[in-house]
Amino acid sequence: DDEVLNYDYFRLTRLKDKYQAKKALIIITDPQAAQSRNQNVIISVYEALPNGARFIRQMDVPAYPGEQPEDLFTRVVKKSKIMVENQLSLPTQTAQKPPEPKKEAPITGPSRSLTAQLNFSSVRDWIDMKRAIEKTRGVSALMIKSMSARNAVVDISYRGDEITLAQNMRQMRVNLQAPQQFAASYGQPPLYTITRIR
Repeated sequence: DDEVLNYDYFRLTRLKDKYQAKKALIIITDPQAAQSRNQNVIISVYEALPNGARFIRQMDVPAYPGEQPEDLFTRVVKKSKIMVENQLSLPTQTAQKPPEPKKEAPITGPSRSLTAQLNFSSVRDWIDMKRAIEKTRGVSALMIKSMSARNAVVDISYRGDEITLAQNMRQMRVNLQAPQQFAASYGQPPLYTITRIR
């Protein structure tokens, strides 16, 4: 389920009661394409609370050179089990907080803007992508020009150059792709494409 973090807490509570569980955790494994052509898997642990899922911790499981996917995922399952056991042994209030982003000097230079089509698969996906872009280093504003069920056209104001902006977006797991061609209408800005990195 790609909406695993949008759970129904009432139904989850009934499930916890059925198994006499005091705590419910959500484990998400996210395969990532590595530059070495191997595959890394990111394990994320969340605690299911009444007001939504709370991030606990994250672990990156790198693939060994030449390792088969089934062997990698066997290791991922073992690592996930250890993470769950360690977390369940702790009181809820001692759960780790999400890592704080590094404080960096603000990007200086003239203010620029670009127009992009932001593609998403769900409302949750749209919200997550919008927040990621707004939190991207160098971005000063995001304005929605139009919106449909699966995409939105936005104006993004930022400082610095386009290459740096794209690199900073990738750190927020968002991909900025330059337009393949300019807009057909004279005087219209080129339309960039933004997608989520999964």
